[in-house]
Amino acid sequence: MNNKIKEFQKKLVKLKLPLALVFSTKLKDPAFFYFSKINPEYALMLISPNFSPKLYCSSLDFEELKVHSRIKPFLQFKKNTLEQIKKLTKTHKIKKMGVNFSYLTVNELKNLKKLFKCKFVDISGELLNLRAIKTNDEIKLYQKASKLTEQIWSRTLAQIKLKKLKTELQVKEFIEQQIKRINSAPSFPTIVASGKNAAIPHHVTNNAKLNGFCIIDFGIRYKGYCTDVTRTIFIGKPTNKEEKFYNLVYETKECAANKINCGEKTANIVKTARKHLGKYDKFFTHGLGHGIGLEIHELPNLKENSKEKFENGMIFTIEPGIYFKNKFGIRIEDDYLFERNKLIQLTKAPKKLVVV
Repeated sequence: MNNKIKEFQKKLVKLKLPLALVFSTKLKDPAFFYFSKINPEYALMLISPNFSPKLYCSSLDFEELKVHSRIKPFLQFKKNTLEQIKKLTKTHKIKKMGVNFSYLTVNELKNLKKLFKCKFVDISGELLNLRAIKTNDEIKLYQKASKLTEQIWSRTLAQIKLKKLKTELQVKEFIEQQIKRINSAPSFPTIVASGKNAAIPHHVTNNAKLNGFCIIDFGIRYKGYCTDVTRTIFIGKPTNKEEKFYNLVYETKECAANKINCGEKTANIVKTARKHLGKYDKFFTHGLGHGIGLEIHELPNLKENSKEKFENGMIFTIEPGIYFKNKFGIRIEDDYLFERNKLIQLTKAPKKLVVV
């Protein structure tokens, strides 16, 4: 049995939950992949502190599970499968079950309540907290994913410098081609925002020519896990004031990173960053960062009202930015690992503004 499941079983004991159901259905709960390393079309996992995990899948996914599933043995759905599960719950006198409400449709939950005459408890928070602390295997995977992400950026910047990529759309397409070449996928739609468009944090990339400050925000999904970086470069000749704005954003990122300690509230780091921005704080219009993992936004949250604290094993972004409406914007984002009471920078934005 893998360590992730053992850890979750301990959480179930604390919650006094004898059983948790984890589904891979329409909404694709990331927890299913987290425990099993597979992402089948339709499957059900039973996790209990009282017996070994059980995994049920459709005949379409059976062969894939044979090769890739961490959970063995597994069972194929049959006509009497649900009756067997009902019998199992009666044998173990199960009156309460945990399910991830965030990844069940209203109809799915309704049908569950009809089938099992017991109380259902939302375990979405427990699953998020579990996934926030990365295992050694996940950390190794992230170290590789970060290198690949940096390599893609290096190739992209080289093409921009050679004037082979002249529009936002061309940059986006090149990045996503490079991601495809390494058998990965974008972890979210790539954002390329140049000139006035850079003043819009989540600008929709278009055919605008690269000019002035250019924000490039992208990531890869490597073996299921997401990276997320943002680079800001300048096309043309920046003024001294524009260079100072870049330096301010970079220094804000560094200032926030340097304040991180084990047990420190994430909200305190946000306050540190905003204080460093001084009078330009009002032009910083989003959170300072977020956890990354199987989803692009996970725990911990780096917002002023966040409740989380930094813990060993967390991987997250720090991404300060300033945006001047109808003028320009600057955002710098790197990925970090907090491990053994130290902050490790997985990706490294340039200290000095890159001018093309």
